[in-house]
Amino acid sequence: MKGETLFGLEQLDALLADLPEQKNILIAGPQASGASVLATQAAVRVVKQGGNVYYSGKAFESAHVVFRFLAADAGEEVETVMRWKGEKQLAATRELFGYVGGPANPDQLQVVDLDLDELLDLMEGLIEADPTRSAPDLLVVDRLNFREAGAGPRNLDHLVDRLLKFGRTHRCTIIATAR
Repeated sequence: MKGETLFGLEQLDALLADLPEQKNILIAGPQASGASVLATQAAVRVVKQGGNVYYSGKAFESAHVVFRFLAADAGEEVETVMRWKGEKQLAATRELFGYVGGPANPDQLQVVDLDLDELLDLMEGLIEADPTRSAPDLLVVDRLNFREAGAGPRNLDHLVDRLLKFGRTHRCTIIATAR
């Protein structure tokens, strides 16, 4: 999303402005430090700017990810948004996504609960099958270091290599969070 701000934080966006359009960003910090919140804020900004986002939050249910998006858009804590009653949640969802159940463009936001290899295979297969289809503008991989934890560091290296290759090949900005 050339020319648009990614995070909405003036100093951070200024630092990133000189980087190529396709970026690979790792946000790392201890639990509850705000890494996932920052990545979610970036995803919300890209959706609101008309871009396409794939959000892979393996540790969360899809409904919780939607609450995270609403909270980031409203500047509220997730727990506060989860306590909102029906009409308030409905109005916030319509404002952010265009209608309840998703954005006006169904491809604009995809929340997926797949292993990272499966997700990258799926996206590459879709792009290969339809030459008019492009990669998302932003791929968020929340909690990268929790992926395939049982397989050890070699598997994490493999996942990072695949992410970087996907980003380069398809000119897709990637934000990954880790602890």
